[in-house]
Amino acid sequence: MSTLTDRSTGRQPGGEGEESPAERDARFERDALAHLNRLYAAGLRMTGSRAEAEDLVQETYLRAYRLFPRLSCDADLAAFLFRVQNNVWRNSYRSARPTSAAPLPDFSDGQYWRSSEVEALERMTDEAVTTALGALAPELRVVLYFADVEGYSYQEIADITDTPRGIVMTRLFQARRRLRTLLTNHALRRACA
Repeated sequence: MSTLTDRSTGRQPGGEGEESPAERDARFERDALAHLNRLYAAGLRMTGSRAEAEDLVQETYLRAYRLFPRLSCDADLAAFLFRVQNNVWRNSYRSARPTSAAPLPDFSDGQYWRSSEVEALERMTDEAVTTALGALAPELRVVLYFADVEGYSYQEIADITDTPRGIVMTRLFQARRRLRTLLTNHALRRACA
């Protein structure tokens, strides 16, 4: 196991220059909050609703803050935050939501939470991609997001979602196939019209 050392201060826990709670809070604010837009974009994919995504992100940061003192300084902070978010979603939001597919929200009001993915989708003249993404089952949409937007490997997605790697691979295959079918059907309908 690697030595726990804060990259910004070079200090080791338990050593002479151990990080104070105030320094740890400042490090959390600096490092963890840098992932806010990415977590919000993932939250939108999970919940399909701006308000629920905001609540999910807020709960994610609350739980991550509580766990932050135990996190190794050399751990992948983004993966840790996504795993916390996925656990919050799975334990709270997902069980309370109906299983019907919800369309993705409209971002035309200038909301500052925009990710580069959302901006790219907005520039498209055809809303079929957004509608098709919203039509995917949440489990498929989340895996597709982590793989194709965040760029995580199968194993990293498995760790974040606490799902076996084989299931992640299957869900990603199903998500891409379903998305391709939805977009192909839309293109055919449009060509025949």
